[in-house]
Amino acid sequence: MREMISNADNLEITRDFTELAFYLPWKYKITNDSNYFDNLVGDGVYYNINNQPMSGSVHLALGAMHMIFMGIVYNYLIILNNAFPSEFNLTLIGFHHIIKKEMGNELSWHDFSLIPERSILDFFRGVGMSKSDIGKFKEMVDKRNDLMHTNGVYIEDIEKFEEYSGKYLVCAEMINQKCLDSVKKLFFEFIKSIEVKFNDDAEAMEYITEYFSKEYGISPRALDLLRRIKIEEYPDNLNKKLIYNGLKRYSKEWDVEIDEYFVDSMRDELA
Repeated sequence: MREMISNADNLEITRDFTELAFYLPWKYKITNDSNYFDNLVGDGVYYNINNQPMSGSVHLALGAMHMIFMGIVYNYLIILNNAFPSEFNLTLIGFHHIIKKEMGNELSWHDFSLIPERSILDFFRGVGMSKSDIGKFKEMVDKRNDLMHTNGVYIEDIEKFEEYSGKYLVCAEMINQKCLDSVKKLFFEFIKSIEVKFNDDAEAMEYITEYFSKEYGISPRALDLLRRIKIEEYPDNLNKKLIYNGLKRYSKEWDVEIDEYFVDSMRDELA
């Protein structure tokens, strides 16, 4: 009989799910989209982990984590399309017949799910991501296939889970950083469109997280990068100081303490 997972191990698993979820959009336009990912990162996954104490729950957790990662991939591709639609449309050459994308039509993350995962990752060439970096993403697809086939590799211990989950977190942050220019472009356009006057930075931040994130599918981790932009770069708007202060102050709410194994691997991967 396999050893039971300890409560400490459960915490390791749920912590990594939480960290990865910060790369998903804060808000969705469509409620069903929010429900889909909430079920992956919320009570459903945690219930299965906590109520299936055999080590098989580690294996199942990695399957769910891969689904979250691909959701991150799809949503960041939507950001690229919204920021630079003409340029992004060029990356779709050879795939228009699959996702039925025409210039001027809104693209959904659901459309990308029709394309094989390995192929969809090549779309990040549009932001100058190297073949080597994209290869790291494809490696995660290949490993997921090895895990989820009936005769595939079976993960039983928390150490192996951390190895896999750490790589997902590294890949998610690589995508986040590579898409910064696109997020920044959409952010500045959004600021210029604001016509209401905010009373304080809390109200400004609430407006940004509610409407900016919902409009473009912006993640907390993308907002975290935006807070590093100097106010001198902001476009003219009577609210820009409040927005700047709001990002600086309130983004700490989603800060997550990241273990050293993640920091070290991140430093190596992004070097």
